[in-house]
Amino acid sequence: MKYVMAVLMLLVFVMGCAPVTTAPPTSAIPPTTTPPVVPSTPTTTVPLAPAAVTPPPVAKVLSFEAETYTNEALGFTWQYPKKWKKAVDLPGDTVIKRVENENIMSPDNVGVAIVPEAADFSKAVKATIEAFPKFAAFHTKIDASPSNAITLADGKTFASESIATANINATDIYIYTVGFNKGGKTIIAWGITIGGGNSKAMIKEIAQTLSNQ
Repeated sequence: MKYVMAVLMLLVFVMGCAPVTTAPPTSAIPPTTTPPVVPSTPTTTVPLAPAAVTPPPVAKVLSFEAETYTNEALGFTWQYPKKWKKAVDLPGDTVIKRVENENIMSPDNVGVAIVPEAADFSKAVKATIEAFPKFAAFHTKIDASPSNAITLADGKTFASESIATANINATDIYIYTVGFNKGGKTIIAWGITIGGGNSKAMIKEIAQTLSNQ
């Protein structure tokens, strides 16, 4: 019995010496922080812009009722007043008959010529006009201005324009030309007048109907 009591007292002593684990008070436990919920950014789909479309050129309203000349071989057109009459063929590589105003008091002439090489435009104009019968007969030399860059009536073909002057028998002659290179050749629409401002405006309007197809 004494032995049992001694064992019990030993156990009580040992248990009393063991560290007591005390749960921390609830207030001492740091609260669990829940990270804020970040709303997802919606994905915005940007529609692709449609491809740029080049609008067709706006047809220029002419001051005259037009007759159209079409050259199938080189693929170009040119227009001139329907009421004007066709005159004699010009020599060389002129591809249409000369067209002249019926008003003999203001002889305006227009046409299209082909230079059989892609030449410097001002030089091509000088060679073409000086080969015309009246110019050649009087050995007339023209004074051509440096060419300016323009766009043809089709709205996309780059071309050149040049103004030239000449004098035959004390008569001042005004020459307006438009042209471009194609197929290894130079295509020139020309207008010649001895008239005043109205005639100059008319032959310029006609020459500028030249269009690449």
